[in-house]
Order: sequence, then structure tokens, then C-alpha cells
Amino acid sequence: TFCSPGNFNNEIGVPLSLLDIQEENNYGVLEFGARKPGDITLLNNIALPNYVACLNVGSSHYGVFGGQEQIYRSKLEIISSAPKSSLCIVNHDDQVLYERAQKLTKEIYTFGVNKKAHVHLKNTTWNQDNTMTLVMNVFGKEQTIKLSHAHQKYPYNALAVTCLAHLANIDHKHLLKGLLNFTPPPGRFHLHQTTDFTVIDDSYNASIESVESGFISLKKSFPLKKKIVILGDLLELGTKTIQVHTKIGKMCGELIKPSLLITVGKHAKIIADTAAKSGLQQKNILHFPNVDSLLKENLIFSRYGSLIYTKGSHAIGLEKMVRVLLDASPTKVS
Repeated sequence: TFCSPGNFNNEIGVPLSLLDIQEENNYGVLEFGARKPGDITLLNNIALPNYVACLNVGSSHYGVFGGQEQIYRSKLEIISSAPKSSLCIVNHDDQVLYERAQKLTKEIYTFGVNKKAHVHLKNTTWNQDNTMTLVMNVFGKEQTIKLSHAHQKYPYNALAVTCLAHLANIDHKHLLKGLLNFTPPPGRFHLHQTTDFTVIDDSYNASIESVESGFISLKKSFPLKKKIVILGDLLELGTKTIQVHTKIGKMCGELIKPSLLITVGKHAKIIADTAAKSGLQQKNILHFPNVDSLLKENLIFSRYGSLIYTKGSHAIGLEKMVRVLLDASPTKVS
């Protein structure tokens, strides 16, 4: 199976990915991204996929699209512009997405927690070794799947890929092997264990949905560890900028309660101010205008805890902080 390398999900990356598919590849998995209406239609016309899947509709690029309605319309282009022979898969738990998808195609396959979905989740176990065990109903048959890493959203990803694999007649044993060998890419809740810290690099990008699921994952996987949380601006939110950063600040004070909260960027100051009003002591909150000013501070993180979590929009550059933390450690295993 071929998969698109990295974030090759636009009008340049998708054609490059298609050109890299080799004769020995039986399957190809491509990501379609959108920055404006019509982008996914263009990619569908280029790739002519046999299977298409709409996994979720969040609030990323809210300001660019001009609202949630436009995001739904753009994401659903994956179905409306797909070849007529394509099999279509959608998230059953998003009722708006599901009902709109039904109007676009007669034959639709679904995944989710909802018991009416073709592939639905029956039980989730967070294991002590930071893995997950899922029990699913897969087109009427119970299946148990183990995931190599734990995260609040990984069950949804596993449900979606299980649905796709089933429709593509891929042997279940290959699916099990693939999920057990999965490693999160850098910047996507990627865990590094150093001699001094557990560093979780979630710095590639951020939305309110991914921040919340990241916080929940931290609490469930590391309930006893003192947490240092480094958060950067969430960009391209338009009129929702203040609302989203305020909500994150409340989650910091009420949900995650870090021993040290560091915020980076213009909008992240809202997170810091709200966290202080929501239960965090001011002495445990630091704010910096940019990553470079944070790095110059040479903070001694060991005073505050042994787990460091980073999250923010890619343009903020929090991956610099991650590299410094890892380079400073005598040994590390990722």
C-alpha cells in the first residue's frame, strides 16, 4: 500500500503522490486538503478515487472559509464530486454531516460510536503501556483491535480505516498488523522519552477540537504526572479567535491544570489570562510573544514536572522548542 508522504494534500502534493505510486502497489491512500471551496473537487478530478471518506468537520480554517457552513460544503465535495463508482464513507456521529451525505449519494457506509453505523465502537480500553484495545462491530461481526499508541481520537481513525479496509476486501490480519505498527508522525502527539522528560510533540497544527482531545489524552495516559503545557496561537479562526482561545484557557484551569503553563503568541495571551481566572496561579503561568523569546529564557523545566506537552498552529514554530528539549537530553528514545 502506498500513502502520500507527509502533508502532500493540495493541488501540487496530490499529483506528486500519484506519480510516486509504483506497479507493485495494490492500494494508494491519499489525503485531500482544502483552503477554499472547490479545492477537493479539483483533487477528486485529478485522482479519480475508488473510495472516499469524510472523517470529520472541525473548525480549522474557520476564518479562511468564512464560517462553519462553508467548511461543511467544502468537505462534502469529497462525496459530491467523487466518481459515480466510488464507495463513500462518512462519520455517522456527526448528524449534520451524515444527513447531508445521504442527500448526495444513494450508497453510503458509516463509522462511529452510533450503533447504527456499519462499523461502530463497542468498547475502548486505555492500557497502562500507552496502547489502546478496541472492540468493534464490523458489518455485524465483532472484532478486537489493538492500537500501538493511545489518543482520544485514535479510535475514530481506527473505525474509519477498518471500514475502508473491509470495503476494499483487505484481510483483517493485515489491518491488525498495520494498526499495531503505527507510529504517530512528528508533531502529531509524537511521544519522546528522554532521561529527564516525557516530551509529547503535538506542535504540527492545532484546532479547538485537537487541543481538547490532546488534553483528554494527557489526562488519561498520564494521570499522575505533573504536566508542563506549552501552547501557541491558533490561527485562521477569524471571528472565533477570542472565543476559542478563551475556551482553551478555561480548559487549562479546569481540565488539565498544568504545574506550568507557557503561552506563545499574540492570541495565546488570552489563554494565559483566562487560565489565571479559571484556577491556575499566576506564578505558574508564563507568556512569551514568540518562540525565540521563550528559548532565550533557558527555563529549568525540571522544577515543574517531568512531562512536557506542546501544541499550537504550525506558523508559531513550537517544533523549535521540541528540538531544543530533545537535543539537551543525554539520551532519547522516540
